[in-house]
Amino acid sequence: MREYTLTATPDKLRPGSWAATLYEAGEQGVIPRTLCPVLMRDYLGPSLDTTIFATSNLILLFGQNPDQWDIVRDDPSLILNAINECVRLESPIQSFTRRLLADHHVDGVQIPKGGRALVMYASANRDERKWDQAERFDVRRKVGEHVGFGHGIHTCAGMHLARMEMQVLLLALTKRVRSFEIGAPMRAKNNVLRGLEHLPVKVQRV
Repeated sequence: MREYTLTATPDKLRPGSWAATLYEAGEQGVIPRTLCPVLMRDYLGPSLDTTIFATSNLILLFGQNPDQWDIVRDDPSLILNAINECVRLESPIQSFTRRLLADHHVDGVQIPKGGRALVMYASANRDERKWDQAERFDVRRKVGEHVGFGHGIHTCAGMHLARMEMQVLLLALTKRVRSFEIGAPMRAKNNVLRGLEHLPVKVQRV
């Protein structure tokens, strides 16, 4: 995928597609054309590892909380909220660093210009000062302010694609799966991402 995005030319893209529109903006000078391959990669990238981890974590959570799966099966309109709740609770990207462009004070601590701040999404998403019963998976929770997809200008460019992929899968599962029986999960070893290396799953069909 990385090789394709870095060598893509407009003739390789479907007319009217998001990527084709991106290159049109580059040709018109709306954005630097040199950024087109990078922006396309940054859009597609989140649909891979982080989405795979979020999806498997979601299946794990539904297996551990069968009552929440029953709620979603009865009301598929909650699917998107369930995805956001999963990303809050099992943030696929645990943390990220940002370089400061100016001196900044946070809670009495000075971080100098040029220094790096570690933004811990996973910690913020389980902060008991913000979330009631933060460790609980609740598909009805008002979860719009989680930071699992970043925040502000650093919001994940590919989050809409990632959520769409998960929505399509879950909608299909609500029509076919009554419950999930899960075995012992094996966590993937990764310094940044949180996900599963292996998860045995059996399903009871509708």
